[in-house]
Amino acid sequence: MSDKLHKQYLQEFREAYSVLLLKAHQLDSLFSMEAGEHRSHDEQFKLIIKAVAESFRIESSLLLVKKRREEFNIPRFFAMALMRELLPVSHAQIGSHFRRDAGCSRNACRRVHETLRLKPLIDAHYNRLRMTLSRDLELAQRKSA
Repeated sequence: MSDKLHKQYLQEFREAYSVLLLKAHQLDSLFSMEAGEHRSHDEQFKLIIKAVAESFRIESSLLLVKKRREEFNIPRFFAMALMRELLPVSHAQIGSHFRRDAGCSRNACRRVHETLRLKPLIDAHYNRLRMTLSRDLELAQRKSA
């Protein structure tokens, strides 16, 4: 097997493994909430917004501004999509946090995933952010337990 092919298989394995870990984390969160752990997601939302803002080098508060300024759309869309992927929350809950409706959250998620398919550099940035946040949310959950 060539080195190039071996590296490709290794990369695909890592990506599949990270997706499995992420899904396991989501299921754990879902089951813990169904078991009676009704916690507010505000702290988790704040953690995601802060991480996204830092990765784009902007203020966290700018992601929550009601105006649709073009330079903040992509970071806001990232935050919405990450909330949807990493937390057991609805589009309505996400939209409400950003003072928008569920349709905005659905649209943000759709647009992020379309962009990720077309732009590998943005996909890499998003995946790094998702993995970091997944770990940070898990640590925060352990501390609160």
